[in-house]
Amino acid sequence: MLFWILAAGLTALFTLLVLWPLFRPEAGLQPSNAEHDVEVYGAQLAELEGDVARGTITPEEAETAKAEIGRRLLRAAKRAGATSPSRQSITSNVAIFAVLVALFVPGVAFGLYSTIGSPGTPDLPLAARRMAPQDSSTEALIAHVEQRLKDAPDDGRGWDVIAPVYLRLNRPEDAAKAFRNAIRLLGTSPMRESGLGEALTRIAGGEVTDEARAAFDRAVSQDKSFLPARFFVALDDSQEEDYAAAERAWSALIADSTPDAPWMKIAQEGLSDARSHLGKSGDATAEANASSSSPPASATAPSMPGPTGADMEAAASLSPGDRQEMIQGMVSRLAERLRQTPEDADGWRTLIRSYAVLGERDKARQALADAEKLFAPETPERTAINALSTELGLDSESNGAPPPDRSASAAQAMPEPSAADMAAAAELSATDRQAMIKGMVAQLAEKLDTQPNDVEGWKRLIRSYAVLNDRDSARLAFQKAEKAFADGTPERQDIAVLARQLGLAAEGETKTP
Repeated sequence: MLFWILAAGLTALFTLLVLWPLFRPEAGLQPSNAEHDVEVYGAQLAELEGDVARGTITPEEAETAKAEIGRRLLRAAKRAGATSPSRQSITSNVAIFAVLVALFVPGVAFGLYSTIGSPGTPDLPLAARRMAPQDSSTEALIAHVEQRLKDAPDDGRGWDVIAPVYLRLNRPEDAAKAFRNAIRLLGTSPMRESGLGEALTRIAGGEVTDEARAAFDRAVSQDKSFLPARFFVALDDSQEEDYAAAERAWSALIADSTPDAPWMKIAQEGLSDARSHLGKSGDATAEANASSSSPPASATAPSMPGPTGADMEAAASLSPGDRQEMIQGMVSRLAERLRQTPEDADGWRTLIRSYAVLGERDKARQALADAEKLFAPETPERTAINALSTELGLDSESNGAPPPDRSASAAQAMPEPSAADMAAAAELSATDRQAMIKGMVAQLAEKLDTQPNDVEGWKRLIRSYAVLNDRDSARLAFQKAEKAFADGTPERQDIAVLARQLGLAAEGETKTP
């Protein structure tokens, strides 16, 4: 509204400036020569009367002069009447012209503005005006590249330049097309494959599609340290509810990332969610903080500890299905790591023992043979591997002796997690050890809440809490176990004996039967 008020005021002012000369006094009525003569002759007649009164001329001379001046005055008056327009006519013409100007000027002004103006355009502040050239230059650059690619669609460099720009501008369809063309013309690379996967993921509304996952896998296979692609791989594992793989992927990503990585918060939440579905516990944030003090991924290979024999035995507290899944995942992870870092003698011993505990004797012997090729005889590493081979009976099998009877399944052969089992888990990193042990103990506690008549389960739970130095939880488990069995029963007596061994009953928390 203010704009129209100002526009109307300026138009009125301009119109007045145009009409001002027409409103001046006597405008358009300038006297002619004849009119001037009339005025002069009239003045001369008046002067004659004064001359007679003063005695300058005689009355006779005055009469003669008046007659001559009168004749001239009549002739001048006739000429003035024939050549001068009337004042009324001129005033009428000026009024008509003024009306026309008053209508014409505003009409032309508003007509032109309605054609070339833009009354709906909002105000553009100074800051926005300063930024506009940059935005325009970006748009101009994109338009220039697009026109160039339209003229030369096989310009791989052009597609490679504009693809990430499309991604930043949230134009995933254009980005996917550009990345595909760049890969086709320039070849694959981790950045191009990851960019293609991200564009496809955005198109799918955040879901990592099969095509996107394939692109991320190609990026990771070319460069395992390319963290953006690894982030989406871990995200896909979580979306597919492959929580074991998701846990490994998120944990490795956190370990290899800096604390201020843009995906760190999502990675921590993903790791916590995966562990929650696996029945494990562990502080993903604490793990991320601990990883910040470790060497970067480019300096050392990611730490992926494998399971010890004691870890295998400790898994007995899980259900057979969960235990088998956990063990197979840990062993596969360890085998993969040893292919990348084969100089780890301790890792080879752990792998051999793991295969033996699982009853996979062929894989154990193959791992033994691979390890023997890596370490020369008489070295400490080779001596330790040979000792393990003898302990597990693998060397006698290689000499033709029959293998020991291992018809029972690995799950049945695993004893309960004793204090020694828990202590053996110290070979793992602090984070992995806590995650493994606490996860197993928590699952065992939940199981006993629904199956309180399992005396062996109660003994395992009490012993596990004691080894973890969580004596409050151990005493609470002891009290629950006492309530589950009547006084004088063998089960109650076994629990009391264990409590005395662990020093729980002596603390006065419970009575001894």
